[in-house]
Amino acid sequence: MTTNRNPSPFHSAPSAARRLSGRLAVERRASKPAALLVGLLVLIATAGVAQAAGQGTADAQAQYRQTAADCRAGRTQQSLADCLREAGAALQESRSGRLTGSDDATRQANALLRCQRQPAAQREACQKLARGEGRSEGSVAEGGVLRTLVEIVPFAPAAGASSP
Repeated sequence: MTTNRNPSPFHSAPSAARRLSGRLAVERRASKPAALLVGLLVLIATAGVAQAAGQGTADAQAQYRQTAADCRAGRTQQSLADCLREAGAALQESRSGRLTGSDDATRQANALLRCQRQPAAQREACQKLARGEGRSEGSVAEGGVLRTLVEIVPFAPAAGASSP
């Protein structure tokens, strides 16, 4: 007759834990090929995206080098530290895909969208300015661009007013 030297109910817990961990280890081993397969599929899927983004990254690096050179040469209106910080932030945004170039059509569309925030009475004039109507003078380097639009509005006498 065998006697249990340790009558504690917790005595069998380590062997149960070993058995349980042994099963988990087997399950983990069985899932490793699946994990490798999933990893391989993700790698293949992202390879095309990375290749397409590679050209954008090279362009972003070239733009950063040019901007940093302009900063160091004093060709900007910012301090050196601010200029380099902005250039680095633009490079980081470009790498993450949140910074894209803009063409004239995109800029004009954005300008027209900003006009939607204007009061109704000023919206049409804003849209005309956004389309390039009127006169522009100044530059960003000079402190701003002044756009002027002159509209001739005929005088309409109020109803009931008598003329001299």
